[in-house]
Formats: sequence, structure tokens, C-alpha cells
Amino acid sequence: MKAAGEIYFIGEKDLRSKEVTPYFKVGIVRENPENADRNSTQRLLEHQTGNPRELYIESVVKTDLVELVETLLHKQFASLGVRGEWMLLNTSELIDVQKAAETLAKEASEITADIEKAEKLAKVISDEELIPATDELKALNEIYLESNAKLKSCEQMQDTIKEILADALEDEDEEEEVGAFIYNSMNDLRARYENVLLFRNEMHLAIYNFSDGEAFYPDFLLLLQETVDGEVQSLQVFIEPKGDH
Repeated sequence: MKAAGEIYFIGEKDLRSKEVTPYFKVGIVRENPENADRNSTQRLLEHQTGNPRELYIESVVKTDLVELVETLLHKQFASLGVRGEWMLLNTSELIDVQKAAETLAKEASEITADIEKAEKLAKVISDEELIPATDELKALNEIYLESNAKLKSCEQMQDTIKEILADALEDEDEEEEVGAFIYNSMNDLRARYENVLLFRNEMHLAIYNFSDGEAFYPDFLLLLQETVDGEVQSLQVFIEPKGDH
């Protein structure tokens, strides 16, 4: 099972005026049996290097599944991110993010026992005896089948988009790529999907890398919608026609 640890909120002060800035770094420290002394205070000292302002620990939330909790937290408050793990927060927003971290930590604690049980069961050799399904298990299986069907539909949608993009961008230089996509592919997309919307992203929407929290701003946002078995399904496509994104 993935490690437990701490979600820390590190703030900063101006050394001369002692004024607290609205910037907060929201990161993690994983539990490490080989280095039991490693905690948020130690991370504070590491982050202090190279920062001209005085850093301080605003708060710490201990949690199981710390990497998952941090990822969900940054995803939930992505609009408040400025760079990497740093967020720009007023007093009210800071309280909201802290409360969300505590809520996620509680939820992580509630599912940890089930995850541990599942990991143990996965190592047990089956005796091939069939266990009668309860109503709860049947309901969970329905949720799984429905979610799996949606996932496959999204994968098919993604494959279709990749094919259209590949055809549209073939033999086009970098500056002409977006134009080629817009003018050559929109009719194909409209034939496949009920609703097709393309937006130019003027630094309004940031996408965050889950591994390091780094942000980048895709040039375009493509929204697609179709109805499958009576249910509306949507897909968001972030388009960055240059670079490695």
C-alpha cells in the first residue's frame, strides 16, 4: 500500500517588513522507516535554501495515502495554483484548502483498511469455491461495469481524435498546425460528436503535472459531447501544438 505521511502548508514572510505573503506551498512528506526524523520541519529547511523570504509552517495534516491526497487536493484547487506546488491564497481560500485536506485525509483513513484487506486477499491462493454475491456486491459490480464501459468509450473517442489530428497536422509546419486542425477537422468532429466546442486558452486554464505539480497552459481546449446508450458523455482535449506537452 502507498505510504502515509504529511501534507504541509508552508507560508512565507518578508524578512524586513515581516509581512506575510499570500503564497503557500502545499506539499508532502512521505513516511520513511529508514529516516524516521524526516518531517515537514525538515522539508521547511530544505525549501528555505534559495528563498529570499522567511518560510514558516502554517499547518500540517497527517494522512494515509499521502500522494493520492496531495494529487486530489491540487486537482480540486488547480485554479489557485501559480507554479508547481505554490498556491496564491487569501485567508478564506487558505481555510478552504486546509479543510479539504482534512476531509481527504479522513476519507483516506476510512478506505485504508479495505485496501490492506484487498492486498492480503490478492496474495491468497483461491480454493475455487464460489461465494454467493450479496446485494451490496451486485451493486458494486454494476458500478464497475458502468464505469468500465464509460472508460472504453472515452478511449475510443481519444483514438478517433488522435487519428483526426494526425491527418490534419500531416506535413504542416508548426505555425500552421492549429489552423490546419481547425479548418480541416471540425467537420469530421461534428460528424462524430453531437456538440463540438473549441476555445482559445489565453492563460486562463492551467494544467498541472501530478508528479511534480508543474503547470503549463495549453493553447486550446476542445470540448466534445455525445450520447451513448441514452447517457451524455463528455471529453475534454487539451491541445498544445508545439513543445513536448
